[in-house]
Amino acid sequence: MSGDASFLKGLGCSVSASVLFGFTPVYVQWLEPLNGTAIFSHRILFSVAVAIIILTLFKKWCRLGHAVNSVAKIAGLMVCSLIVGIQWWLFVWAPLNGYTLDVAMGYFLLPLTIVLTSFMFLREKVSTLQKVAIFAASCGALHELVTQGQLSWVVLLVSLTYPAYFLIKRKVGAEALSSFFLESLIVLLAIIAIPGIDFDFATASDAPSLWVLLPGLGLLNAISMLFYISASRQLPMGLFGLLSYLEPALIFLVGLLVLKDSISAEQWITNSMIWIAVLLVCIDSIKALKAET
Repeated sequence: MSGDASFLKGLGCSVSASVLFGFTPVYVQWLEPLNGTAIFSHRILFSVAVAIIILTLFKKWCRLGHAVNSVAKIAGLMVCSLIVGIQWWLFVWAPLNGYTLDVAMGYFLLPLTIVLTSFMFLREKVSTLQKVAIFAASCGALHELVTQGQLSWVVLLVSLTYPAYFLIKRKVGAEALSSFFLESLIVLLAIIAIPGIDFDFATASDAPSLWVLLPGLGLLNAISMLFYISASRQLPMGLFGLLSYLEPALIFLVGLLVLKDSISAEQWITNSMIWIAVLLVCIDSIKALKAET
């Protein structure tokens, strides 16, 4: 695949992943009366099922061996499984417990931490507009820190763990579908093994619509992650990180307009700085697209 084609495919995957992830907080509202833990468990269960179907339909089972053919890949797989397990649980738990805007803030800061990771570990160049965007986002984070006394644990968990996930993916060269299946399978086995975490089949059986919606959640998660992983491998990590600003923008709007989460005057100031960064990233991305095409 040519550089231009790979760049455009990466852009398409990144935007698609952001739109699908932005829709997830709304989707999980339809899964009541299941609690967050049960929804998380079903999300993983049906993600594994979807991955098995895709692997079978496209005859990709032979690629699984390449994902575990070295100690580095196995170690990376275990760490990545831990990270995505925590992130997927949080993504389902937060909107059901009034933390949608905290997740949005975490995803607003995530592009910043990805860019910093790409600069520190991959030595990627940062454009002038990206530097200004980083400064604006940093001002927003600093304001949040000053007004709240601290960034919430939800914000920190979201923004600090995914950069390590994508960095490991790049280092070990894991193929998207194989690694997604294996990571999901490891998380599923952990769910089964950990006492107190269950699928709440009794509640699900009382609501027949859930047996349509729950597989849909697995499909939504699988497609979102495959797009996300593919974009992270086809774009420069810094640009991939900044393009990820689309996702928190959508999550923020969903939390504010659809889920009716409250937001204080101080949070408006913080988010305004982040939105300035979003605007700068959009301009920079358009310039990068024109340069590549």
